[in-house]
Amino acid sequence: MGTVVVVDIAGSVELSRAEPAAGIELLFSYMNMASELVRASDGTVVTRVGDGLVAVFPTPTQALNFAVKMHKRVRDFNEKHRPQREINIKVGLATGELVSSRSDVYGTTVNLAARLSQAGEAGQILCDEATVNLSDRQVSSLLQTERTVRGLGKIPVYLLSEKARRFQIVSGKQGRGMTKEDLVIATAKVSGVPKAQAVRAVDAFLGAIRQSLTRGKKVSLVGFGTFAVARRAARAARSPRTRDIIKIRAARVPRFKASKALKAAIEVGSEDREKDKGVESFP
Repeated sequence: MGTVVVVDIAGSVELSRAEPAAGIELLFSYMNMASELVRASDGTVVTRVGDGLVAVFPTPTQALNFAVKMHKRVRDFNEKHRPQREINIKVGLATGELVSSRSDVYGTTVNLAARLSQAGEAGQILCDEATVNLSDRQVSSLLQTERTVRGLGKIPVYLLSEKARRFQIVSGKQGRGMTKEDLVIATAKVSGVPKAQAVRAVDAFLGAIRQSLTRGKKVSLVGFGTFAVARRAARAARSPRTRDIIKIRAARVPRFKASKALKAAIEVGSEDREKDKGVESFP
């Protein structure tokens, strides 16, 4: 599991044709700037091809932080060098399972991030639902919309536009997910036990689930859901770097199916939250 970020320069072909030397110099500066920021944001540069960059981040939050910072870096660069030198980027983010092979990554998540980048316009960040839902940060100036993506048709996406000039990622209870530390604190509070004891209880609970899944056994929690192991069949995918068709081997992957009671509780909670807060839109 990881978050893939694909960054492309909008209009790079026209720039290179009009001013070949200046275009190459600009692309070189952009690539260095992007690569440095990926590493500073705890990500890994997978490949740099032409005017595009593919990077992988451990969490959606780190990927979103990078995307926003990258747009701000580009904006600052343009304000210093316009109108002689100016670049505009578009960014696509997708979160999901990844298949690694040596220094490259493959799979539908990589393809989706690339296609979201292609579907965006200059100054935009397009995220899939998983990236936003799994992020532990609240994103301002966020707009839910649809985009036509090659091979998938119209899909729901989340859009941030650099034109808003105000987008940022902030911490907050409404946008922050629960971490293991939060779970330990909640367990200690509800059970009335010391934190150290709650840590052992949470570790034991998670360890038991992990052990059952590694043995191929499902874990059913009444009123909550079922953890199970499914077998993902071998399939073909296209390398984002070489565009060659590669074979991805079969693998065992974890799955979770929520119970009807949990789904109902989430639905009620969603309705209550919408009553408490408005949907934040562009300024």
